[in-house]
Amino acid sequence: MRHTADLNPDQLLFTGCFQILITRLPECEGSSVQSIQDWYALLLWEVSQEVLPPRRNRINPLVIKQKMSNWAKKRHPPPLTKTI
Repeated sequence: MRHTADLNPDQLLFTGCFQILITRLPECEGSSVQSIQDWYALLLWEVSQEVLPPRRNRINPLVIKQKMSNWAKKRHPPPLTKTI
């Protein structure tokens, strides 16, 4: 029997899920298949609680910045090396 959570992985908090995994991994007992399945089901439930809040709409839309001038930038000439 396989347990799954119907969540988009992009919506999960990485650090929260990572901390849960670090905390719960030592609790996994490999004595029987049933204990591993129960541990996995609880782990999935706990990870599924770590969901990002919905993102608010932007007030200002993203735009491409306009170039300030059509003229080339003024560059300083290199110093003179020949003497007269």
